Amino acid sequence: MFVRAPALHVDEAQKSQLESMARAGTTPQKTARKCQVILLASQGMSNYSIAQRTGLSRPTILAARVAFTERGINCIRRSKKRKRSRRVLTPEVEQRILDTTLKTRPANATHGASEYWPQSWGCRA
Repeated sequence: MFVRAPALHVDEAQKSQLESMARAGTTPQKTARKCQVILLASQGMSNYSIAQRTGLSRPTILAARVAFTERGINCIRRSKKRKRSRRVLTPEVEQRILDTTLKTRPANATHGASEYWPQSWGCRA
């Protein structure tokens, strides 16, 4: 079984902000649910009970708790952005792709399909 998480410490100012954001009709649903999770966690409710009550998964509950603990109420308003690495094709790979698509024809086909050749060269279509 899981170890019960301790209640989150939420001061009165944060609690009133969370409650107003959760009730406001203009708050995005994602934000309102996070507010509800933090408010329930501050009451000492277990993550499993919060997940059942809100319909969210336990990992989502845990992530919201950690984010609130680390960054405070600002984590509720802003979603965490993913940092994606930018893949750059080298000139050699670009030339190989052009040569293959323009100068060769796949066996038993009238034209090449882009989903077949990139895997062998280490790039994505």
